[in-house]
Amino acid sequence: EEKASLSAAFEADKVACQRAAQAEMGQLLQTKASEVARLERERVALHRRHHEDVSRCNQDRADVTAQAEVEKAGLRQKWHAAVAEVSAMQQEKASFASKLEGELALVQQRWQADAAEQVQGAQWARNAQAADLQGQLV
Repeated sequence: EEKASLSAAFEADKVACQRAAQAEMGQLLQTKASEVARLERERVALHRRHHEDVSRCNQDRADVTAQAEVEKAGLRQKWHAAVAEVSAMQQEKASFASKLEGELALVQQRWQADAAEQVQGAQWARNAQAADLQGQLV
């Protein structure tokens, strides 16, 4: 009977240990399940934030690119205006240089004509003076 009593006590202790182990295992599994659920929520939140950050970066890049394109177009327009202004100034300079060359040629012609006229006048005066002197000598 003592053996049966010990065996029953052992069996009861074994069952109690199994129940305690199962309860502890259930508690541990529930704790792990809670931790897994928390980690899954964190993963989802991180994934959402990452997606938002990527979207924000893409939008920022698009905004910066659009602004750069606007500035580029403005600079290109200013460059074209500057090129047109330089071209107009070069044409004006060429026209002015051509006009000055024409005026210089005209002044040179007048000077040569005046010089020739003076030489002719001086020669005429010498000839007249020589004729007067000859007339006086005769």
